[in-house]
Amino acid sequence: MEFKNDGFLHRSVKRDDGTSIAYTSKGDGPMVLMVHGFPESWYSFRHQIDALAEAGYSAVAIHLRGYGNSDKPTSGDSYISRETAADVIAVIDDAGSEQAVLIGHDVGAVVAQKAALLYPDRICGLVLLSVPTLHPFPADPLEVMKSVYPDNLFYMDYFHDVETASRELESDIPRFLKLAFHWLSGTHPDDDSMLVRPAGSQSLLSGLEEPSSLPDWLNDDDFQFFVDELTAGGLTGPVSAYPAVTLDHYDLAEYASQQIEAPTMFVGGDRDSSRALFGYDSFAEPLSRCTDPRGAHILPGIGHWIQQEAPDQVSALVLEFLDEIKLPT
Repeated sequence: MEFKNDGFLHRSVKRDDGTSIAYTSKGDGPMVLMVHGFPESWYSFRHQIDALAEAGYSAVAIHLRGYGNSDKPTSGDSYISRETAADVIAVIDDAGSEQAVLIGHDVGAVVAQKAALLYPDRICGLVLLSVPTLHPFPADPLEVMKSVYPDNLFYMDYFHDVETASRELESDIPRFLKLAFHWLSGTHPDDDSMLVRPAGSQSLLSGLEEPSSLPDWLNDDDFQFFVDELTAGGLTGPVSAYPAVTLDHYDLAEYASQQIEAPTMFVGGDRDSSRALFGYDSFAEPLSRCTDPRGAHILPGIGHWIQQEAPDQVSALVLEFLDEIKLPT
């Protein structure tokens, strides 16, 4: 699907605490709000924005705090789910809607789930890309990570040291993104993992072979957009979402047994290496925390960057889901 780089409206909303959250939108109709992941941008949903706007929806893509034109606080507790979920609601309000369907990818899928748990009356549908519904950790998340990966360098554990991790990734952002888009795509090598590095590793990226070219689903201009956004904003904010996982474990303990009530669909790629973390296949029961599951779709040959690797398939599934749940106009 060709991306049409026109007709965008770029806005921002200032929350009561002064935090400014930006969003990009196109089209009119019932609101579908897209929430991107790490280390990406609202631009990750460029194909879906076009498809949704052309189908008669208000297609909105938030710039998560720490990214793009949104504020980039440096304190770790600024990235807890209560804050990022409130950002989502602020955008829904500013864009003039009572409710919205959320589409979340990667970290954005976590934000979308937490928004659906915290604000069930505002979220009328949920599409999770690459990250299925999540249940609380059985103990402190950092302790769980260290017990599962006692010798390896596990990326989520590594990212708990925000200063060290962001310094490594910022040292060569084009290289970091080339590695990420290659090693987590559907064509990733099977003999190594970017997410779980060998025992004794001191850095996330050492030992990873850089690809000679970009993947065929990402052209030079698209790639440069991601590079420019991360270069301008830095990685401290984006990395800070990972230690927030531990903070959330305690902050959201009262929601531990709560189910997601909104109609929910999952779409994943069968070559997504993130599905096998923590010693089990998270795609086996991807909607186990939902009271209204609306189907799980696993796309063959596709990796973690699903809405970019398979834009037409993802857009078609989203439009079918929206038609099925019959949003109010």
